[in-house]
Amino acid sequence: MAHKSRRIWISSVVALGLLVGVPAGAQEWAGRGRVQGEIKDEQGKAVEGATVTLRKGTERVSVEAPGPKSLTTDAKGRWAIGGLAGGAWGVLIEKEGFLSSEGQVKVNEFGPAPPVNITLNVIPREMIEAAERASAGGIINGADDLFNQKKYAEARAEYQKAMDQIDEKNQGKLKLRIAKTYLQEKNFAQTEKGLQEVLAAEPNNLEAIRMLAATQYELKETDKAIDTLKKATLVAPDDAGLLQELVNFLVDAGREEEAKVYIAKLPEGTKVDPASLLNIGIRQFNEGDVKQAYESFDRVVQENPAMAEAYYYRGLTALGLSADSSLKPAEQKAMTENAKADFKKLLELDPNGPRSADAREFLKSL
Repeated sequence: MAHKSRRIWISSVVALGLLVGVPAGAQEWAGRGRVQGEIKDEQGKAVEGATVTLRKGTERVSVEAPGPKSLTTDAKGRWAIGGLAGGAWGVLIEKEGFLSSEGQVKVNEFGPAPPVNITLNVIPREMIEAAERASAGGIINGADDLFNQKKYAEARAEYQKAMDQIDEKNQGKLKLRIAKTYLQEKNFAQTEKGLQEVLAAEPNNLEAIRMLAATQYELKETDKAIDTLKKATLVAPDDAGLLQELVNFLVDAGREEEAKVYIAKLPEGTKVDPASLLNIGIRQFNEGDVKQAYESFDRVVQENPAMAEAYYYRGLTALGLSADSSLKPAEQKAMTENAKADFKKLLELDPNGPRSADAREFLKSL
């Protein structure tokens, strides 16, 4: 999974130069004192845009505490601030990509203060990498690696660890990942539970919906799986893959008439799963609806011209129609010729297949 680096502040206490003299009894942060300084990097180059924050009488600087507004260094790395009461002041210097520097200075309201010159050190690469690994994104990336290594329990533990570091609105993505670990372990009960949690927060999450339907199917809850996919089609009515899955489940449940309704909803030009169409045609043939069966098998042939089995079933159905008294003699003869052509095509595609012997026998009789 892809992860952007975040700002990393790693504090390092650096001794700041001390200024002389503190008037006794100074209590307020406002006064007549002035502090100035210059910030450079390890190569001696000026650090522009570093943030300098001063707070009265503290070793650890809190930007929320009362005090003057933070300021930034100029193009030469310089900064200065006046209006300070005498006494000890905590100073925090921060710049992205550098170790922050924190220490104390003393302000004298009645005399000039020597400049506070600081060198900021670049954050070491290994420190950045360690911080990244400890961040939520780093943990998730590591968990994804474990998942790809098929270490599903270990990946799940890491996803759970990352859950505490991200806001609630983004937890659905992690819960989905956790559900996938259970799915890979074929723990379908836990998979279903996790997906229900995802959908409680994100009811239109199509990936979770499809996973839930597949999980319910594995749990032998076929009707639930069908209902889940039907709800999904309301969210994405033009999703061909979703409609195909629903057709497959309906056919498997023996609900071919419903399946045909959703087949009709497929976008024009979409191929229907040939196994589903074959099953529909076989059931239609067995129930005596030979014309409908022929249409189903014909579609399989049109969409899958290299599928030998489809020619066998279409030929068998054409043979049945050749004896249908409701057809005109010319139509019956055409169906006989169609049957011959289909059996020959089957033998061309699969001469030693499981249907080849039957095809040869039919051809002899024709």
